[in-house]
Amino acid sequence: MSLKSTLQTFEKEQLIELIAELYKKHKVVKEHLDYTLENDDKALLKTYQQKIYTAFYPKGGRVFNLTKAKSAITEVKKLGVSPDMLAELMLYYVETGISITLEFGDINDAFYGNLISMYRNALENMKKAGTLNKYKDRVKCAVLDTRNMGWGFHDELKGGYSNYFQQ
Repeated sequence: MSLKSTLQTFEKEQLIELIAELYKKHKVVKEHLDYTLENDDKALLKTYQQKIYTAFYPKGGRVFNLTKAKSAITEVKKLGVSPDMLAELMLYYVETGISITLEFGDINDAFYGNLISMYRNALENMKKAGTLNKYKDRVKCAVLDTRNMGWGFHDELKGGYSNYFQQ
């Protein structure tokens, strides 16, 4: 018997109880239902920006955690947010990576490769959402902020900017 068939046999109160239990026990269910029912893009954006920021700037001065920052992007994708919101978070991720480099100095090739990949994905999402012009100044600022960074990071961002904005 399929899930849908099984659920159709439940009484309304049983369904409410099941959903409430899943909501309490599973963070991903809670976030999905909160987003679906409240549809509060601003609050969701702020929550995930904070997750990204905390991954780059953990409490206690520990080392940044790119895996944790990337998982915030993956989590928000699963919620089915708009390509524009996804692009916003991806660009924020890149901007935060640039900020940490400006603050602490050059990092390494893997770090910059990760940021470049996210930058390309952000640009593609902006294109998909038709919001390239909305983000043009921020993307340009990211390029300018990386002028003195190594590992080909600046060149990659500059190339991406040229591909999407100077056509």
